[in-house]
Amino acid sequence: MESGQETSLSRNDQVEPCHYFGWLGNHVYVQWNEYPSPFAGDTSFTVFDGRNGEQLESGRMYQYLEDDQTRIVLLHSNISFEDRDGLEVNIRIAALTKDGALHLLWEQPVYEEQFRDIQLSITLGAMAIWTHHVPTNTARLWMASVDLKHWSSGEWTELEIKPSSEAGRISFEEEGFVVFSDGQRFQLP
Repeated sequence: MESGQETSLSRNDQVEPCHYFGWLGNHVYVQWNEYPSPFAGDTSFTVFDGRNGEQLESGRMYQYLEDDQTRIVLLHSNISFEDRDGLEVNIRIAALTKDGALHLLWEQPVYEEQFRDIQLSITLGAMAIWTHHVPTNTARLWMASVDLKHWSSGEWTELEIKPSSEAGRISFEEEGFVVFSDGQRFQLP
């Protein structure tokens, strides 16, 4: 942009057209397909360097909050396996607000962790993250309160839970419960 040169942004695995894009500070984010489908994590998301078009991070959008045009996204850096410090990958979960600000809500180095679903409850001011750890065939649930005015999370509670073979979705009950599509229920902290 500064040099007046034009850069084409693309991914090696790009098969779907760009659905939406915007500024993320000095970078450009691209939402590759429409809003999340009934299956968790089906909306691809990429962050490019705003100067040279280099792909910086990629991930998934798990939720779109229409009222305030906020996207709940999972991002990981595009560091190759050979260049990593160990086997873990640093995962960030954040709220991307309509003003182009990325508000970090959760960050954790993980190894072989599948993210089943990530959901935010506006009415309860809480977030839940459901994961499956492949090598140990265990599942985890992370829960925390979220200050929606400042987009910050409280202390995270981690529970080891019964693994599920289905993809699954998270929903919330007004009484303060996280409910999985397989019927499991957990009281918010």
